[in-house]
Amino acid sequence: MIKFFKQIRRKLLDENMTTKYLKYAVGEILLVVIGILIALQINNWNEKSKEIAAGLGYLKRLDQDLTKDSSYLDSKIKEASEAQKSFENYIRSIQKEQSSTEEFMELTASVFWDSDNLLLEDRTYNEITNSGKFSYIKNDSLRNLIMNYYLRYGSIDNHISEMNQTGIRLFEEPYKRIIKFYPIFEDLFDREVMINNTEWKFINDPENPTYKDLESAAIYYLYKFSIFEAYYKELKEMGGMLIERIEQEMEAS
Repeated sequence: MIKFFKQIRRKLLDENMTTKYLKYAVGEILLVVIGILIALQINNWNEKSKEIAAGLGYLKRLDQDLTKDSSYLDSKIKEASEAQKSFENYIRSIQKEQSSTEEFMELTASVFWDSDNLLLEDRTYNEITNSGKFSYIKNDSLRNLIMNYYLRYGSIDNHISEMNQTGIRLFEEPYKRIIKFYPIFEDLFDREVMINNTEWKFINDPENPTYKDLESAAIYYLYKFSIFEAYYKELKEMGGMLIERIEQEMEAS
């Protein structure tokens, strides 16, 4: 093709047809420019197609992550609800007289002073944001919903961690007194040697500092799990709405 154009230019010059040659030269330049523009347009179209495909891939992965989160949050809601019931019962029980070491052992084993953090699936979101490919998800309102969900998760996770640390500090001192009453140690040590006969009786003395510390810690844990349950329900609702919007977007694409 290039050889063909050269032949035309040479013929026009040889015949001293300057005006026609200039017109031809301008036309040739226009053809080259148009060709470049078409090539750029095709390349841009290909790049946009790749971005759209990548964006849909990210949406699919986010949908899978959020579905896992939903099941996980269901279990956390159940755990938080059960924990509240166990601490309500515990607080009522310590206000009653404990008649024996065995009865106190059973009471101390009735609750779990756990401090699990919130662990949602956020790897896909972090990958999108860290790689600068968040714009591949073309729907602006959907991008905002996704960002709001994960920002809220981060805020809630931080507060849960703070509340867990507070709970650990509150429980630290009474824990030193009651750990030896847990059933796991029952067959490991001679109970007559390990526990003084009157050592457990602080639980029947509301004025005893350890009793007060234990009661305060239990009340805090009851409060803590009520807050956690509300947080889990909030994230589950937000996640459910986000799943619906993501699936609508994928169906429309």
